[in-house]
Amino acid sequence: MCDRYTLTCSADLLQKTFGIKMEDFQPFYNAGPTQKLPVIKVENNPAVNEMFWGLIFNWSNNKKISPKLFNLPGQSALEKKAYRRGLEENRCLIMADGFYLWKQISKRQNTPYYFYLPDHSPFGIAALWEDYEDMDGKSTQSFIMMTTESSSEVAPYQDDMPLLLDHQAMKKWLQPDLDINDIEIILNKKPIDSLKFHAVSPMISNLENNKPELIKSSVPSDQHGNYTLFS
Repeated sequence: MCDRYTLTCSADLLQKTFGIKMEDFQPFYNAGPTQKLPVIKVENNPAVNEMFWGLIFNWSNNKKISPKLFNLPGQSALEKKAYRRGLEENRCLIMADGFYLWKQISKRQNTPYYFYLPDHSPFGIAALWEDYEDMDGKSTQSFIMMTTESSSEVAPYQDDMPLLLDHQAMKKWLQPDLDINDIEIILNKKPIDSLKFHAVSPMISNLENNKPELIKSSVPSDQHGNYTLFS
Protein backbone atom coordinates (compact mmCIF):
# COMPACT_ATOMS: atom_id res chain seq x y z
CA MET A 1 0.00 0.00 0.00
CA CYS A 2 1.00 3.64 -0.44
CA ASP A 3 -0.21 5.90 2.34
CA ARG A 4 2.13 8.88 2.00
CA TYR A 5 3.36 11.16 -0.78
CA THR A 6 4.92 14.60 -1.19
CA LEU A 7 4.33 17.77 -3.18
CA THR A 8 7.22 20.07 -2.39
CA CYS A 9 8.14 21.87 -5.63
CA SER A 10 7.45 25.53 -6.37
CA ALA A 11 4.09 26.89 -7.52
CA ASP A 12 5.75 27.97 -10.77
CA LEU A 13 6.91 24.43 -11.51
CA LEU A 14 3.44 23.10 -10.74
CA GLN A 15 1.96 25.51 -13.24
CA LYS A 16 4.55 24.54 -15.86
CA THR A 17 3.99 20.80 -15.33
CA PHE A 18 0.22 20.60 -14.87
CA GLY A 19 -0.98 23.81 -16.54
CA ILE A 20 -2.76 25.05 -13.42
CA LYS A 21 -2.17 27.98 -11.11
CA MET A 22 -2.18 27.53 -7.34
CA GLU A 23 -2.57 30.55 -5.09
CA ASP A 24 -0.86 30.52 -1.69
CA PHE A 25 0.57 27.05 -2.29
CA GLN A 26 2.05 25.36 0.78
CA PRO A 27 4.27 22.26 0.29
CA PHE A 28 3.27 18.82 1.56
CA TYR A 29 6.11 16.70 2.92
CA ASN A 30 3.81 14.11 4.46
CA ALA A 31 0.48 13.92 2.62
CA GLY A 32 -1.62 11.05 3.97
CA PRO A 33 -5.14 9.58 4.19
CA THR A 34 -7.87 11.72 5.84
CA GLN A 35 -6.02 14.93 4.89
CA LYS A 36 -7.55 17.50 2.55
CA LEU A 37 -5.23 17.66 -0.48
CA PRO A 38 -5.16 19.33 -3.92
CA VAL A 39 -6.10 17.21 -6.95
CA ILE A 40 -7.07 18.03 -10.54
CA LYS A 41 -10.52 16.86 -11.63
CA VAL A 42 -11.39 15.85 -15.18
CA GLU A 43 -13.32 18.87 -16.45
CA ASN A 44 -13.51 20.94 -19.63
CA ASN A 45 -11.26 23.44 -17.87
CA PRO A 46 -9.18 21.42 -15.39
CA ALA A 47 -8.70 23.19 -12.07
CA VAL A 48 -7.38 22.31 -8.64
CA ASN A 49 -9.91 20.95 -6.16
CA GLU A 50 -9.27 20.18 -2.50
CA MET A 51 -10.53 16.73 -1.50
CA PHE A 52 -10.05 14.32 1.36
CA TRP A 53 -7.86 11.29 0.69
CA GLY A 54 -9.91 8.19 1.45
CA LEU A 55 -13.49 6.92 1.30
CA ILE A 56 -15.00 9.06 4.04
CA PHE A 57 -18.12 7.02 4.80
CA ASN A 58 -15.94 4.15 6.03
CA TRP A 59 -13.64 6.21 8.27
CA SER A 60 -13.52 5.27 11.95
CA ASN A 61 -11.67 6.97 14.78
CA ASN A 62 -11.25 3.70 16.62
CA LYS A 63 -9.78 1.50 13.92
CA LYS A 64 -6.77 1.57 11.65
CA ILE A 65 -7.85 2.82 8.23
CA SER A 66 -7.88 -0.03 5.71
CA PRO A 67 -5.71 0.35 2.59
CA LYS A 68 -8.85 -0.45 0.59
CA LEU A 69 -10.18 2.97 1.56
CA PHE A 70 -7.30 4.94 0.03
CA ASN A 71 -5.64 2.61 -2.53
CA LEU A 72 -7.30 1.04 -5.59
CA PRO A 73 -5.36 -1.36 -7.86
CA GLY A 74 -5.80 -0.31 -11.49
CA GLN A 75 -6.57 -3.85 -12.58
CA SER A 76 -9.34 -4.16 -9.97
CA ALA A 77 -10.92 -0.96 -11.26
CA LEU A 78 -10.99 -2.42 -14.77
CA GLU A 79 -12.42 -5.76 -13.70
CA LYS A 80 -15.15 -4.58 -11.31
CA LYS A 81 -18.33 -3.02 -12.68
CA ALA A 82 -18.65 -0.86 -9.56
CA TYR A 83 -15.67 1.21 -10.71
CA ARG A 84 -16.60 1.42 -14.39
CA ARG A 85 -18.55 4.65 -14.05
CA GLY A 86 -15.79 6.16 -11.92
CA LEU A 87 -13.20 5.42 -14.59
CA GLU A 88 -15.37 7.06 -17.24
CA GLU A 89 -16.66 10.05 -15.30
CA ASN A 90 -14.80 10.55 -12.01
CA ARG A 91 -11.12 10.54 -12.87
CA CYS A 92 -8.74 12.94 -11.18
CA LEU A 93 -5.02 13.49 -10.93
CA ILE A 94 -2.90 13.63 -7.81
CA MET A 95 0.00 16.06 -8.11
CA ALA A 96 3.17 14.72 -6.48
CA ASP A 97 6.95 14.79 -6.63
CA GLY A 98 7.67 11.77 -4.46
CA PHE A 99 6.07 8.98 -2.43
CA TYR A 100 6.91 6.84 0.57
CA LEU A 101 6.74 3.06 0.86
CA TRP A 102 7.37 0.86 3.86
CA LYS A 103 9.69 -2.12 3.60
CA GLN A 104 8.76 -4.86 6.03
CA ILE A 105 11.79 -6.09 7.95
CA SER A 106 9.96 -8.30 10.43
CA LYS A 107 6.43 -8.77 11.76
CA ARG A 108 6.78 -5.68 13.91
CA GLN A 109 9.33 -3.67 12.02
CA ASN A 110 8.98 -1.58 8.86
CA THR A 111 11.41 0.92 7.38
CA PRO A 112 10.16 3.86 5.25
CA TYR A 113 11.79 4.71 1.91
CA TYR A 114 11.28 7.80 -0.21
CA PHE A 115 10.97 7.40 -4.02
CA TYR A 116 11.32 10.22 -6.57
CA LEU A 117 12.40 10.98 -10.14
CA PRO A 118 16.14 11.58 -10.73
CA ASP A 119 15.58 15.29 -11.42
CA HIS A 120 13.05 15.64 -8.57
CA SER A 121 10.44 16.83 -11.08
CA PRO A 122 6.71 16.52 -10.26
CA PHE A 123 4.50 13.81 -11.76
CA GLY A 124 0.87 12.74 -11.77
CA ILE A 125 -0.75 9.80 -9.99
CA ALA A 126 -4.00 8.37 -11.36
CA ALA A 127 -6.96 8.61 -8.99
CA LEU A 128 -10.76 8.53 -8.79
CA TRP A 129 -12.98 10.89 -6.81
CA GLU A 130 -16.49 10.69 -5.39
CA ASP A 131 -19.10 12.74 -3.58
CA TYR A 132 -20.28 11.66 -0.14
CA GLU A 133 -23.45 13.09 1.36
CA ASP A 134 -23.90 12.68 5.12
CA MET A 135 -27.14 12.38 7.09
CA ASP A 136 -27.47 16.17 7.19
CA GLY A 137 -27.20 16.50 3.42
CA LYS A 138 -23.69 17.93 3.55
CA SER A 139 -21.65 16.94 0.50
CA THR A 140 -17.92 16.18 0.74
CA GLN A 141 -15.57 15.09 -2.02
CA SER A 142 -12.84 12.50 -1.53
CA PHE A 143 -10.40 10.63 -3.75
CA ILE A 144 -8.71 7.23 -3.86
CA MET A 145 -5.19 6.69 -5.24
CA MET A 146 -4.77 4.09 -7.96
CA THR A 147 -1.89 1.63 -7.72
CA THR A 148 -0.11 -0.80 -10.01
CA GLU A 149 2.34 -3.68 -9.76
CA SER A 150 5.73 -2.46 -8.60
CA SER A 151 8.54 -1.83 -11.07
CA SER A 152 11.74 -3.86 -10.81
CA GLU A 153 13.29 -1.11 -8.68
CA VAL A 154 10.41 -0.87 -6.24
CA ALA A 155 9.56 -4.60 -6.02
CA PRO A 156 12.21 -5.43 -3.36
CA TYR A 157 10.52 -2.92 -1.08
CA GLN A 158 6.83 -3.44 -1.79
CA ASP A 159 4.56 -5.37 -4.17
CA ASP A 160 2.62 -2.36 -5.40
CA MET A 161 3.24 1.33 -6.02
CA PRO A 162 1.28 4.45 -7.07
CA LEU A 163 0.16 4.46 -10.70
CA LEU A 164 2.49 7.18 -11.98
CA LEU A 165 1.61 8.96 -15.21
CA ASP A 166 4.09 10.61 -17.57
CA HIS A 167 3.23 13.92 -19.25
CA GLN A 168 1.45 12.34 -22.22
CA ALA A 169 -0.59 9.98 -20.02
CA MET A 170 -1.52 12.86 -17.71
CA LYS A 171 -2.96 14.88 -20.60
CA LYS A 172 -5.02 11.91 -21.77
CA TRP A 173 -6.20 11.02 -18.24
CA LEU A 174 -7.64 14.54 -17.87
CA GLN A 175 -9.59 14.45 -21.15
CA PRO A 176 -13.36 14.48 -20.35
CA ASP A 177 -14.33 12.26 -23.31
CA LEU A 178 -11.59 9.65 -22.91
CA ASP A 179 -12.68 6.23 -24.20
CA ILE A 180 -12.62 3.27 -21.82
CA ASN A 181 -10.17 1.49 -24.14
CA ASP A 182 -7.73 4.39 -23.81
CA ILE A 183 -8.22 4.32 -20.05
CA GLU A 184 -7.34 0.63 -20.04
CA ILE A 185 -4.15 1.33 -21.99
CA ILE A 186 -3.10 3.93 -19.41
CA LEU A 187 -3.83 1.62 -16.48
CA ASN A 188 -1.84 -1.20 -18.09
CA LYS A 189 1.23 0.85 -18.92
CA LYS A 190 4.55 -0.46 -17.66
CA PRO A 191 5.48 1.23 -14.36
CA ILE A 192 8.12 3.95 -14.44
CA ASP A 193 11.42 2.27 -13.57
CA SER A 194 13.81 5.22 -13.37
CA LEU A 195 13.15 6.15 -9.77
CA LYS A 196 15.69 7.02 -7.12
CA PHE A 197 15.12 6.26 -3.46
CA HIS A 198 16.60 6.33 0.03
CA ALA A 199 15.61 5.46 3.56
CA VAL A 200 13.96 8.22 5.61
CA SER A 201 12.92 8.84 9.18
CA PRO A 202 9.95 6.81 10.52
CA MET A 203 8.60 10.10 11.83
CA ILE A 204 6.46 10.24 8.66
CA SER A 205 4.12 7.82 10.47
CA ASN A 206 2.81 10.85 12.38
CA LEU A 207 0.64 12.89 9.99
CA GLU A 208 1.21 15.99 12.10
CA ASN A 209 4.84 16.03 10.96
CA ASN A 210 5.22 18.13 7.82
CA LYS A 211 8.74 19.47 7.39
CA PRO A 212 11.58 19.26 4.83
CA GLU A 213 13.65 16.98 7.07
CA LEU A 214 11.22 14.13 6.40
CA ILE A 215 12.47 13.58 2.83
CA LYS A 216 16.15 13.68 3.71
CA SER A 217 18.22 10.48 3.61
CA SER A 218 18.40 8.72 6.94
CA VAL A 219 19.99 5.63 8.44
CA PRO A 220 17.29 2.89 8.24
CA SER A 221 15.45 2.75 11.56
CA ASP A 222 12.53 0.89 13.06
CA GLN A 223 9.06 2.28 13.64
CA HIS A 224 10.10 3.68 17.02
CA GLY A 225 12.96 5.71 15.57
CA ASN A 226 15.73 3.38 16.73
CA TYR A 227 18.61 2.89 14.30
CA THR A 228 19.00 -0.56 12.78
CA LEU A 229 21.61 -2.32 10.68
CA PHE A 230 18.94 -3.83 8.48
CA SER A 231 18.07 -2.12 5.17
